[in-house]
Amino acid sequence: MNWDAIGAIGELIGAIAVFATLVYLAVQVRHSRSLLEENKRIALSQVHQARTGIRISSAQHTSDSTHLAEVLARINVTPEGISNFEKLSKVDVVRLRAHFGFIYHHQDSNLYQYELGLLDERTVAITYRTIKATMPIWQQLRIADNSGTGRVEEWYERQKDDA
Repeated sequence: MNWDAIGAIGELIGAIAVFATLVYLAVQVRHSRSLLEENKRIALSQVHQARTGIRISSAQHTSDSTHLAEVLARINVTPEGISNFEKLSKVDVVRLRAHFGFIYHHQDSNLYQYELGLLDERTVAITYRTIKATMPIWQQLRIADNSGTGRVEEWYERQKDDA
């Protein structure tokens, strides 16, 4: 075999090695990109959870459980809304808004986690049932009007339209 043939074989092997290296690097870049996307979703979820946690903590401090139980005992909460609402004092309305605001923000957080792909189907089903049952109350207390991202209301309207 002459040197030209050996050189040609060497170039062919080198070209194959370069191609294999490029394919390997492309796979690694794709894998790294998917890891970065997953980390971004988790980071967004953690920031949202922290914000929701602050809102919930604030609502819990506003809504003393003893007083809330007394307020709930004087009214009738149904899926259609709150009857005897007019009998509540302004302080009682604030407590009730804090309590149902807590529930609202928790459901909003669940929907956000679902959008990020981080929530299991069982929890999503519970979230949907809670939203359906509680939306009339949120609307009556005007929680749904000004307390969130619009995510809960948009989901609720889509569900009504699909039914």
